[in-house]
Amino acid sequence: TSLTSASSPYTVLSDDFYLDADCSGGNLIINLPAAVDGQILSILQVAAPGVYAVTINRNGSEAIQGGTACVLDAQWEGVILAGKSGTGWRIIAQTGTPTVS
Repeated sequence: TSLTSASSPYTVLSDDFYLDADCSGGNLIINLPAAVDGQILSILQVAAPGVYAVTINRNGSEAIQGGTACVLDAQWEGVILAGKSGTGWRIIAQTGTPTVS
């Protein structure tokens, strides 16, 4: 699925496996669904370097690698997330240095 700032905020669907995130026109917010065991989701920030970022938000009280959000603010920065029911999402691979807070 290809996303732009016009898609923001975007809530991940159960059949989403890869998100091409282009924030060249503005900040892009991606809201994760409740984590399901074994669900894999890849998100890649494809915009040229600029002032905008892709922010991935957790679902409810679930965590993203122990945090509440993950920010991709450089071109080709990305994460592969694995769902863990009742816990949240774990980063199992990354490119660049995404910020988890």
